Amino acid sequence: MRKVLLSTVAFAALTVAGTAFAADPVFDPNLNNQAYVDQVGSSNGNTQIQTGSKNFSFAKQTGDHNTHFIEQKGSTNKEVTKQTGDWNYAASNQYSRTVATYDNTITITQGGKDGGKGTANAAYVGQYDGHDNFFSVTQTGDYNHVRPGSDQTGSYNAATVEQAGNGNWVHKLSQEGSTNSFTVLQYGDDNDATVSQKGNYNGLGGGMIDQYGSNNTASTSVDGDWNWSRQYQSGTGNTSTLVQTNRNNGAYLIQQGNGHTVEVTQTSTGWNGNYADVLQTGNDQWAKVTQNGALNNSYTAQHGNLNRSTTEQTGNSHYAKVFQNGTSNVSTVTQK
Repeated sequence: MRKVLLSTVAFAALTVAGTAFAADPVFDPNLNNQAYVDQVGSSNGNTQIQTGSKNFSFAKQTGDHNTHFIEQKGSTNKEVTKQTGDWNYAASNQYSRTVATYDNTITITQGGKDGGKGTANAAYVGQYDGHDNFFSVTQTGDYNHVRPGSDQTGSYNAATVEQAGNGNWVHKLSQEGSTNSFTVLQYGDDNDATVSQKGNYNGLGGGMIDQYGSNNTASTSVDGDWNWSRQYQSGTGNTSTLVQTNRNNGAYLIQQGNGHTVEVTQTSTGWNGNYADVLQTGNDQWAKVTQNGALNNSYTAQHGNLNRSTTEQTGNSHYAKVFQNGTSNVSTVTQK
């Protein structure tokens, strides 16, 4: 078992290491390689590479413009990154080029100093060719984001992204495989999220995008069978787009507020249909549901004024129901 302990406080000596971590993790004799890094100051950099199984990496950076890169090759590895300050970047990769990996965990937390909000922090996560892997990214502050290309490939993987503040965005969180799940939580204004899933039985344990605030945009793209997706938006000026391809998929889209737009497209093959449920509360909203194939079901409910709903179903044995409560609502259902 190898142990590495590094503490950097500007140009301070290594003697501060005894108190630097406080309540943070300590060495575990049951693990293989272990690396602990604590850096205080600005423009610090840290790179770690661990090969094998049961490795543990912990990195704590306090300050601005710090970077942390970690690469773990193997299974049952754990990586924890804590960054406090502004303009910090964390990148984590877990994979194996020879065999499937499993039970790997990545946790990234980015926030401001003294428990406040951080600004312009970024995170990248990659977990490849494995199963039962999990990653979590938590960001507090403004203009923080998860970098494009954050991916999971394999089965039974889970991903969680939580952002609190304004101007946050998640672009192209991608999962490819089966029985994967994701949760994206955004609090504040001007947030947008894009998630892509390819495979079967994804989202059954959680396939959610929740946004609170104004001017949010959520988009989910799913290709496979027996997938489940949910989007929830609360506020004004939100736009939600969801596309599901193949059979027995389910979609739940809820919007509360004014000026929302929701568009659902579901395409099925054979006689196994999809399910779409849309709920809008407020004014000036409209919903469009398009379903192709057979045995599809669509439910749309609108509460408020000036709402309009368009439902198009192509194929055989479809069912559509539209409920509108208010003034100047328009609904069009086309089945062919």
